Formats: sequence, structure tokens, C-alpha cells
Amino acid sequence: MTKAIKLLTALPPPQRQRLMTLAREVSFPEDARIFEAGGPADRFWVIRSGAVSLDQQVNSLQRVTVASLGAGDLLG
Repeated sequence: MTKAIKLLTALPPPQRQRLMTLAREVSFPEDARIFEAGGPADRFWVIRSGAVSLDQQVNSLQRVTVASLGAGDLLG
């Protein structure tokens, strides 16, 4: 069972329905930066397909990947 399914099944039906009314499908081009550290945390995503890399700036020139997410994972 994916994390997204666990989240949705853990919610009582009224809260699950409310969440679903707020949901919308989005897609991002390859290599798009979805958010930056320190930015507003006002949404989350359920990854349906593709992959997302979480990276961290280590110095002014270098970023390092700290995690990779895929279908069924939650991001946000």
C-alpha cells in the first residue's frame, strides 16, 4: 500500500471528501524546481508517475541529491 493510499484511507470520509474537492492534477516539465527550502509550505503532492529528486545546496556551486521519490510517494 502506498503512502498516499494510507493517508487517504486513514482519513474519515468527510475529511477525505473535503481533501479530494481541493485536489487538482498538475504536471511539471523535467528538471523543473517545484519548491525551494525556506519557501511557503502551503500544499503537497501525490506523485502518480515519474520521479522527483530532493536536493540540498551544499555550497554556492553544488547541490547533492538527498532523496528520490516515485509513484505513490508524498511530496511537500
